Amino acid sequence: MPKLHGAARDVHPIQKKEKMHLETLTQRIVSKRSERGFVTDPLKLHVLLSEEVGEIAGELKKLWSKNYAAFESEKLSEEIADVFCLLAALANEFDIDIEEAVEAKFFKADESRAWKTAVQQGNTADGQTAAPDL
Repeated sequence: MPKLHGAARDVHPIQKKEKMHLETLTQRIVSKRSERGFVTDPLKLHVLLSEEVGEIAGELKKLWSKNYAAFESEKLSEEIADVFCLLAALANEFDIDIEEAVEAKFFKADESRAWKTAVQQGNTADGQTAAPDL
């Protein structure tokens, strides 16, 4: 594992509060964005989303580069929140339920794919451990 720069070694998970349902959170995001007069055009949302993903990359770059300020998980958390809010806004514009979409794609449709990474780690598609090739 590469040596990490700055406070990266001290990354701690965010303390958990009572969890909100994803649908409720999405609607709160959409309502607050509307209240603030934020854009709803899908193409503009995509541009903003791309910008925020780049800001995540900028924060992660601090993990190894000595040319930037020390990594702070709080700043990464803020950028991840921005990305999530924009994804929620984009999904809302097309009446996409994020939870249903993730269930259908990630947990169902992708389940039948052969994942080379799973095989490399000794796992089969059905979650069983495969015997390593000798």
